[in-house]
Amino acid sequence: MEALVKQDQYLQLSSSLPANRSSLFGIGEHTKKSFKIQPNQVLTLWNEDVGSSNVDMNTYGAHPFYLDVRNTTASGGIFKNGTTHGVLLLNSNGMDVNYTGDRITYKVIGGIFDLYFFAGSAPEAVIEQYTEFIGRPAPMPYWSFDMATRIFETKDRLRVKITDSKNKRWEVPQEVIPRKSLPQSHPFFFQQDSENSTEHTITHPSSNLVFTLHSTTPFGFTVTRKYSKDIIFNTIPDKSNPDSFLVFKDQYLQLSSSLPANRSSLFGIGEHTKKSFKIQPNQVLTLWNEDVGSSNVDMNTYGGQRPIIERTVPPTAYHYGNITEYDAHNLFGFYESKATNKALVDLFGKRPFILTRSTFVGSGKYAAHWTGDNAASFNDLAYSIPTVLSFGLFGVPMVGADICGFIGNTNEELCQRWIQLGAFYPFSRDHSDKNSNRQELYLWDSVAASARKVLGLRYRLLPHFYTQMYQSNQKGTPIARPLFFSFPEDTNTYEISSQFLIGRGVLVSPVVQAGAVTVDAYFPKGNWFDLFNLTNSVVAETGKYVTLDAPADHINVHLGEGNILPLQGEAMTTNEARKTPFELLVAFGSNGQSYGRVYLDDSDSLTLRAKGQWTLVEFYGKLHNNTVSVTSNVTNGKYALDQKWIIEKITFLGIPKSDNSNSTQFAIKEVANLTQLIGE
Repeated sequence: MEALVKQDQYLQLSSSLPANRSSLFGIGEHTKKSFKIQPNQVLTLWNEDVGSSNVDMNTYGAHPFYLDVRNTTASGGIFKNGTTHGVLLLNSNGMDVNYTGDRITYKVIGGIFDLYFFAGSAPEAVIEQYTEFIGRPAPMPYWSFDMATRIFETKDRLRVKITDSKNKRWEVPQEVIPRKSLPQSHPFFFQQDSENSTEHTITHPSSNLVFTLHSTTPFGFTVTRKYSKDIIFNTIPDKSNPDSFLVFKDQYLQLSSSLPANRSSLFGIGEHTKKSFKIQPNQVLTLWNEDVGSSNVDMNTYGGQRPIIERTVPPTAYHYGNITEYDAHNLFGFYESKATNKALVDLFGKRPFILTRSTFVGSGKYAAHWTGDNAASFNDLAYSIPTVLSFGLFGVPMVGADICGFIGNTNEELCQRWIQLGAFYPFSRDHSDKNSNRQELYLWDSVAASARKVLGLRYRLLPHFYTQMYQSNQKGTPIARPLFFSFPEDTNTYEISSQFLIGRGVLVSPVVQAGAVTVDAYFPKGNWFDLFNLTNSVVAETGKYVTLDAPADHINVHLGEGNILPLQGEAMTTNEARKTPFELLVAFGSNGQSYGRVYLDDSDSLTLRAKGQWTLVEFYGKLHNNTVSVTSNVTNGKYALDQKWIIEKITFLGIPKSDNSNSTQFAIKEVANLTQLIGE
C-alpha cells in the first residue's frame, strides 16, 4: 500500500503492482477493446444508461472486482505462471479506478474501504472463492439457452406472426419471441394492450411467446424524498425495501392472469437511467445543499462536465433505512433483481428467468444480464467478447449481447458474422431498436443459412451449455471463459480478446472484422478437432497461432483434447432437442485420457440437485494401444432412467493412424446404433 486518504466524501487508496508481471481483468461495466485492462486506463463505476456502444465509458453495472493473473517468468520467481488472486472493494459509492501498469488507485466518493482478497491460486479457484462470498449464480431454465428473436413494439402483432412463420420456413431454431410490453399509464404498474393481443400467433407447439416487462420510471422520484421534518413523499416502491417484492408479486400476478403468453417468466427488468461522472484531481465534493435537486459533483462524460443528478433522482433523496441515493445509486438494479426473483419464486415455486441490464456485486445470484444498447458495427461485435468474459468473472455467467446490433441499421455481412458469434453466447438473442431497419435472420438467404448451421450446433451443444450452467451454480465458474482458465501457464492466452471457451474445451474463434475470410486463431498446446468437420484438426506442440479459413458461411469451433462432449440432436426448440438421443464426442491427446460430464434435470426446480429430479453422469475415456473405452460414474441415476434417455453413438477422436507415424494424422472411430440408457 502506497497511499491512503480518508475524508467524509473522498477516499483514496493506492497499491503497487509488479510491473510487467500483473495482468488485470475485470472492474466494470465498460465496453472495452481489450479484455485485459490496459495501463493508464481510468475505469469509472457509476451505473448509467449511456449505451454499450460507447467505448471506455461507465455503463450499466458496478463491479469493483479484479483478477490478477501473474506472469512469473520475467522475475524468475518460485511461483508458476498463472498464479492468480482476486481483489474486491465492496463499496457501492461512485469511484474511479486508475491502473497505471505498476499501481492501482481507488478514488471513491463515500463509504468505507471494505477490501476482500481471494488467494486462488488458479483463475478458476479465485472465481469459486469469489462467488462463494457474493453468492453463486442463479440456476437457469433449460429453455433460456434457446435462440430468441425479440420484437420491440408491443402492437406489432403481424410482425410476430411473420417472424414465427419465416423462421420455421427457413428452419432457424427459435424457442421464444419476446415482446416488449411497456407500462402505459403508470410509471410502475405493468399493463397489457388487450386490443392488440398476440394470442394464437405462435404456431409451433414448442415455441413460446414471452413478454418483456420493463419496470421503467420517468425522470421522477423513485425513493422517499424529504423536504422537511414533516413532509415525506413516496411515489413508487423503493426496491431497497425488503418488502418491495410484495408489490412486484401483486402486479405480476394481475398481469400474468391476463397475458396470452405461454411462459410466465420476467424476461427483462432494469431499464434504468443512471449517471456518469469522473472525479477530478483535488476536487472538493460538496453534495448536501439545501436544494435537493442540485449537486456540485461534476463528471467528465463525452469530454464535458455535468452533475451526477442528471437523468437520475437527486443524490440527497432517501432510500429505505435512511440511505441516500448518493450512497445507494449503484445498487438499484441489484435490489430490483432481488425483489423480482423473490416475487416470482413466491408466486410460481419454479425457476425464474430474469434479465437485467443494471447490475452490482452479487446480481448473478438473481438474474442474467445482457450488455445493453450496442451498435450495429463490427467494433461492437468484437467488443462484446470482453464484456461477456468480464461478466463471467463478476459471477453473472448467463450473459450475451444483442446479435446484429441494437442501434443503427445492420447489414448482411455483419448480421451473418454476428449470428455465428452470438450462437455461442450463453444468452443468445437477436434484437434491435424501433428506429432501426428490421433485422430478422430470415431477411437474407445467407444469414438464414448461417443461422441454421450455427444454431444447429448450439442446439446440439445444449447438454454442454446446461452442464456448464450447473457447474456455475455449484462452483461459480463461468460458462464462457477466457483461454487462461484452462491454460493458465500459457502467458500468450492473457492477451486474447477475440476468442473464448465454452466450458473447459470448446474453443470459439469468430471473425470480428469486416471483409475477412480468414481468422488468426490461437491454439494452446494439444490436439484440437473441428466440430463442423471432425476430420480437420490442429495439433499444437506448444501454443501457436494458426490462420484458419473462415468463408462467409463459417465460424471455427474446436474441441480440445482431454474432453468428452455430450451432444443431442438438432431441433427447432429446446423441448424437441431434449427428446433426441445423446451422442458423446471423446477427444484424446497424448496421454490417452479424457473426461466429461452431463447434468440432467427437470429444468423447473428452484434449486439444482433437488428432490431427486436430476442425474449427474461423469464420463471417463481411455485410449491404450489403439483400443478405446468409456466408463461412467452415475449419481442419482433413477431420474435419467425414468426419462429413458439413451446414448446412441460415441465418436472417438485423436486416435493415431496405425499406418502413419505422423502424429498430426488421426483416425476417427464411431460406435453407432447403441441403446445405452443414461443412468445405468
